[in-house]
Amino acid sequence: MSLFSASIFSGEINFFNRRPQGCNEVVSRNLCDFACYHQGEFVQYLFLAGEYHKAMKIELYKKERNHSEVKVKHDELIEYLNEKLGDIVTNSFELIQRFYSGRNVKSPRICIKVNFDSEKELITELFREQKVKYISDCSVNDNKGFQYIKENGKYFLCQDIPSETKKGEYFNPRLVKEAVSNYEPVNCFKKCLRTKSSIYIDEAWVNCWKRIKTENGQSVKPHYRSCYKSTLIIPLTLWNNKLDKRFLEKFNIKNVNRTIFGYLCFDHIEKNYFNPVIDVDFGYIFADILSLYLLVRFIYVNQSETYKTASDFLNGKSV
Repeated sequence: MSLFSASIFSGEINFFNRRPQGCNEVVSRNLCDFACYHQGEFVQYLFLAGEYHKAMKIELYKKERNHSEVKVKHDELIEYLNEKLGDIVTNSFELIQRFYSGRNVKSPRICIKVNFDSEKELITELFREQKVKYISDCSVNDNKGFQYIKENGKYFLCQDIPSETKKGEYFNPRLVKEAVSNYEPVNCFKKCLRTKSSIYIDEAWVNCWKRIKTENGQSVKPHYRSCYKSTLIIPLTLWNNKLDKRFLEKFNIKNVNRTIFGYLCFDHIEKNYFNPVIDVDFGYIFADILSLYLLVRFIYVNQSETYKTASDFLNGKSV
């Protein structure tokens, strides 16, 4: 995780000065709105998760334990944790998009991916702004971004996927290598013919991505927005934090200080879309705050002996 980077506000980087007057205030306001929203939501999420967990525990350890009542309390806990988290992430994506507003006629795509089983190392989509027609699940080692984060514990940024793929520096299971090898960048003059509000769709680049099979068996091109040229991935992790020894001893997970709980992923159809300083710094702020909710859920489900006992009881195991 990352703290607020001093570089954003220091005199060393004059990023805001290179943008329209008032941008500084707009970015500051958007960040303030994001933080204020999560202050209220996180306190409620933490408190109510604890209350639902407590109610399940009380029902579980009654002298005359009732299967139906334990199930009700168990389901109420999971329903709250999942549905509320979904609402929070949806609202968070909307707030994050304000940060990118006005930079390009098209906004970046945002999603959160997780690795539920660290041994299988399968990256699975958890939340996305808009549904996609393709399956994005993949092994950590099949995608350069996730592989890099696994090995280094820090963010991954690629500003020119076509060039990096040709050089063998970037790989993604959705890309068709042969097509990328033959891909030629868009003619700048051609691109400039578009109007300010129009979008140039690079069909040659769209053809470099695997086609999608529809429900009726047809093979179709992916939507142009899913054929991105820039990507930024921020890990949701405790990797770079100084953790108390007591926390490490009691938190029941192997190598918790190097565990990655999820990934906040951004991508865009244009090359060089992301600012390598400010987007990374603010990306960490967004990721660090969102990771708190995943950790709360992890504590009350994965780390909870009460939850494990309740699950075993509901599955007919002797407890």
